[in-house]
Amino acid sequence: MQQSQPPPLAYSVPDGWKIIFPRITVLILAVIETVLVALLLMLEIASLALLTYRQTGVGIWALLVYIPAIVLTFLLEYKVLQEIKKILYKRIEIDTAYAQQLQELTAYIDNKIQWPSMHPISSASHDLFMQWSTMASLITSNAENFKKNVIEDNLEQLIKQKLDTRKYLDEEKKRLDNERREAQNGLSETQSKYLIQAQAMAAATSKFRTINTNPKQSEEAKQQAKQKCHSVKKDLHLIHNEYILKLNETNFVEGQHVNSIKRFLTYHEDTQNILSNSWKTILEKLADYTDCTRTEFRTIVDKTYQITKPIEPKSCYLEFCKNNSNCKRITARVEEFNDSLLKTAGVDDLYINKIAADILTIEDLNDKLKALSSNEKNCQIPTTINQKAIGQVKNSEDSYKVHKDIFVEEQNIESLQAKSVWQRQVRSILEDALSDSGATSGQLLDNCVTFSPISLTNKLEDQPYFHGIMPRQDAAKELKAKGDFLVRVNDKEQCVLSLLWTRSNDPSAVEDRHFVINFTNNKYSFVNGGAVKPSVKELIDYYLLSKEELKTDGTKLIRPVERPGFIIDNDEIIKNEKLGQGNFGQVVKAEYRKRNVAVKILHMPSNPNKPTAQMQNERSNFIKEALMLSEYNHKNIVKFIGIAAMKDPIMIVMELVEKGSLDEYLKKAIKGPSRNQLTKFCRDIAEGMAYLEQQRVIHRDLAARNCLVDKNDNVKVADFGLSRCLEHGEEYFSTLKAVPTRWWAAELFAHEPYTHKSDVWSYGVTIWEIFSQAKTPYNGLANHEVIDYVQRGERLKQPPACSDFIYKLMTRCWLMPVMHRPSFKQIVEIFAKETSIFTGLENLLS
Repeated sequence: MQQSQPPPLAYSVPDGWKIIFPRITVLILAVIETVLVALLLMLEIASLALLTYRQTGVGIWALLVYIPAIVLTFLLEYKVLQEIKKILYKRIEIDTAYAQQLQELTAYIDNKIQWPSMHPISSASHDLFMQWSTMASLITSNAENFKKNVIEDNLEQLIKQKLDTRKYLDEEKKRLDNERREAQNGLSETQSKYLIQAQAMAAATSKFRTINTNPKQSEEAKQQAKQKCHSVKKDLHLIHNEYILKLNETNFVEGQHVNSIKRFLTYHEDTQNILSNSWKTILEKLADYTDCTRTEFRTIVDKTYQITKPIEPKSCYLEFCKNNSNCKRITARVEEFNDSLLKTAGVDDLYINKIAADILTIEDLNDKLKALSSNEKNCQIPTTINQKAIGQVKNSEDSYKVHKDIFVEEQNIESLQAKSVWQRQVRSILEDALSDSGATSGQLLDNCVTFSPISLTNKLEDQPYFHGIMPRQDAAKELKAKGDFLVRVNDKEQCVLSLLWTRSNDPSAVEDRHFVINFTNNKYSFVNGGAVKPSVKELIDYYLLSKEELKTDGTKLIRPVERPGFIIDNDEIIKNEKLGQGNFGQVVKAEYRKRNVAVKILHMPSNPNKPTAQMQNERSNFIKEALMLSEYNHKNIVKFIGIAAMKDPIMIVMELVEKGSLDEYLKKAIKGPSRNQLTKFCRDIAEGMAYLEQQRVIHRDLAARNCLVDKNDNVKVADFGLSRCLEHGEEYFSTLKAVPTRWWAAELFAHEPYTHKSDVWSYGVTIWEIFSQAKTPYNGLANHEVIDYVQRGERLKQPPACSDFIYKLMTRCWLMPVMHRPSFKQIVEIFAKETSIFTGLENLLS
């Protein structure tokens, strides 16, 4: 039979593509056929899932998700039950411990506390506490029963059942999953074979058609292709049937899988109901265990109430009052001032129960007054209690709280009122103290006080403005500005206030005024009718603070003048052995503040008929010497430490120069000092006198007896009792009756002025003493003969130990007229030049 030819192509195809194109077409068709088969299978599976959902109400995919959720729920419930088990064991432990502590507390209450039998509430309290023991026994018994019956039996069984349920679920799930997996795997394998056979069928059919339509192919080839096609088709039909059977088998297994899960879910629901009921029973038993309103607990509580009912508070208080009727009455204890505090402090300006109102405390007292006034303004004290609150006491359930609130308010009002009265009393005390001190309320210390007049005691000697024994003219020198004042002792041993104020007839000028401080009836005052105080310090403080006038012209105290630091308290000097004697008095070795010193003491007048003017002059010169020494500072001038002028006798305190006066040192020397040592003595004196010359001071009594030798054989000029400080161009004419004739210069006997060159003459005589072992100058001549001897031009002879250089220097000191004598500065230069020459000679000889 002739086969029909395929229609010609609409376009020209290359020769190479004519062979390849039919094969590609067959392959594409096979792929399309395979995709269609897969889509059909997916539609069948979807239809099966839809049918299953309609029949069972549960989709297969939902069932597959639900099973793991059940497993997870079992796991969570198991963990919760384990935690509940721990919690219940902990609760049993706590309850048991609580019961044990309650028993111990009850035993302590019963054995350790002494319960007074006389008090009804005490006995009732004991009986009530004893009920705690019964309560503790009941708690212990309930805890033991709950632990055994509920935790160890019921809860443990529930946990085991939960574990068994989970185990069974896991096993069933694995079995069902295995059956389903085997069916799915068989279906997938058959489907894969079906696909391969379908592809083979498509290829065989395509090949058969190609051979059958090709006229060049033989009949034998066509028959072989046809046989091959029938063989492949047979295999396709076989695998087709096998695939359909596998589909039926898989759907059957899937249906059985769903039915098994549904049955298992029903089983799980019933099992959960049983286990939940067991869990509920455990919780009910737990609630019953923790119920404190059960009969056995209620019985104990009722018995406790029965113990408290017979108590009558009123009778209890009456019984308390009866048993304590012998107590002492309460009285306020009055505290007394502890006077040992003042004794310990060692001060005399504070008094028992008296406010100290002075410069140290004025500002503080004013601050206290200000604070008291502020408190009175800010403190609003109610005068009546809230009457509405009183009416609430009877109607209020919490009558104790209302009663307490009213009592607290009453106490507060009474306390505030009493405190207000007390504060007014304190304010009155402070105001009186300020008024008595001269200060006023609110007064501030101004800047008129140049230093704080603080003293350790109320003694006048301890006050900074007390200058001790001081002549009137010296006191006037210390006052510099208007209102300056100081307190001193005059020549009549009277206490005097020295003050600088403007002149009455010339307000542009100032003058010093002096007020004798009156002492009458153990009180001090400046003027009659003025303020009187028990001490000079308090009197001064009063006038400083009050600014009250001493006279009608406005005279008042403004600025205290502090005494110099070199004024020493007489009581600080401890006198020892005597060192020397003179017209002024004596010199003793003493101790001052743990330091060895030399003290020059002005003698007290032994002759009561001695003229007062002479006594005043001696005292003035003595003080003048101290003031002069206080200004000097040189290694060859004896060092001044201070003057004790608080009271008689007046004493000048100087450094202790160990080897004493130069004349005694020379006389006592067994083996006389060397010529060089003697020359050094002369040079030391010259340097000291050159310093005085520079300070424009004339000594007027230079001699070996008035020079001192220290432990290092250095000589220091001392004894300035006759010294005088000259101003520029001033000449001094001596009026002394007792003069050191043998040391005085020739011009002084002719009543010429005393100058530094007069001291140079005395220095020449002192050098002569040094090289003569302190022999008396002009020995063998009376004083009047010495004057004649000197005025004739005669001079002391050269001592044997004296070199020509030294004697030449002596004679230059005795030259006339006075301007031919060297100054002390020139003498020091001569010694320096001579020393350098000797040093050069020694260097050449060596």
